[in-house]
Amino acid sequence: MGRNDARSVVAFCSFRVFFIICFIASVGLNDSLYAQVGDDIPKYNISLRYPITILHKYKYEETTEVLRTFSDSSRRSYERNVQYFFTHNNNQMRNDGIIVLDVSIDSLIYSFKEKKSEIYFNSQGEDLSAFNFPDFKTVSVPLSKSFKLYISPYGEPIKIEGERLNEFRNYLKKGSGQIDSLELFYWEDGISDERLISIVFPNKISLPSNVIAKDSSWKSLYKMQADYKNLYDTCDVKFLGFVNGNYNISSVTNKYIFNKNDYYFPLLSKLAKIDSVKGRSEYDLNITPRGTIKYATSDYDIIIYGTHIRDFFYDIIKSKSSWELLGQYKF
Repeated sequence: MGRNDARSVVAFCSFRVFFIICFIASVGLNDSLYAQVGDDIPKYNISLRYPITILHKYKYEETTEVLRTFSDSSRRSYERNVQYFFTHNNNQMRNDGIIVLDVSIDSLIYSFKEKKSEIYFNSQGEDLSAFNFPDFKTVSVPLSKSFKLYISPYGEPIKIEGERLNEFRNYLKKGSGQIDSLELFYWEDGISDERLISIVFPNKISLPSNVIAKDSSWKSLYKMQADYKNLYDTCDVKFLGFVNGNYNISSVTNKYIFNKNDYYFPLLSKLAKIDSVKGRSEYDLNITPRGTIKYATSDYDIIIYGTHIRDFFYDIIKSKSSWELLGQYKF
C-alpha cells in the first residue's frame, strides 16, 4: 500500500469516527427531551424549573359570564373581565427541591358589564371611579401585593408568606368586629392564599415524580375559584405528549367540594350560602422542556345553587381563564 493509500484509509477512518461522535451527540440532545427510552416508547421527566436571576413576566386573564335566576323566576346577568400582570423570580436554590418565588402583582385591567352599564378600570390610567363599585373592591385588593410563594417538588403551591401581607391580614383581624361582613369579605378574600394562588400560579395539578410516557394518567387534587367561590375536586389528569415544542397536560373535573362558609355573590346585598354545585371544568397546561410554564387555560361551565337571606337562587357560570408567559428577563 502506497503512502497516498494509507492517507486515504486514515482519512476514511477519521470521518467514520467523526460521524459516530456526531451521532452520539445528537442522541444526547434528543435525550434532553425525554429522560428514558425503552421499547421505543419515549418517557419524559416533567417538572417545573426556575433558574436563578431570571424574571418571568405573566398575564392572567379571566372572562366570566353569569346568569342568575331567583325563586320568582326573575333574572339578572353580568359579565366580568379581569387582567392581572405579575412576575415570578427565584432568588435562591434549595437542596430540598422546594422552589421559593418572589411574586409581585404589578398592574390590573378590569371591566364589569350589566345591561347597558359598564365599570372600567386600568391601573395605568387616572380614572378611579371604579373604587366605588363593590365588585371591584375585592378584585383590586391583590393589586400591588408582593409575597413569597413556596412550590413543592411536585409543582404544587405549599404556602404564601410576606411580611407586609401578614401585617395587612393582622390589621383586618383586629378590625373584623367593626366592619360589615360583606365589606370584610372583599378584603379578606382578596388577600387570601386561595385568591392569590388562583391568580399568580398557572399550575393547578400535581406533577408526577417519575418519568412518564404519552397518554399516562394519574389523579390529582384540583383547586379553583369560580366567581370568588373556592371549589375543590380530585381530577383525572392525562399527559398528551410533546406537542408543538411543549409538554401538554390536561385534566377534567366534574364534581366539586366546597366549605360551608358564606360567600360573596356579585350584586347581592349580603353574603349568601352555597347549597350545591354541579358542572364541568377543563384545564390545560403547557410546559417547555426547560421546565417553564408557557401557557395554561381553565374553562368551566357550572351551576351554583345558593340561599340569600331566605330566597333561593342559582347562578349559571361560564368562565375562561388563561395564564400566558409574556417574557423572560435576566438581571
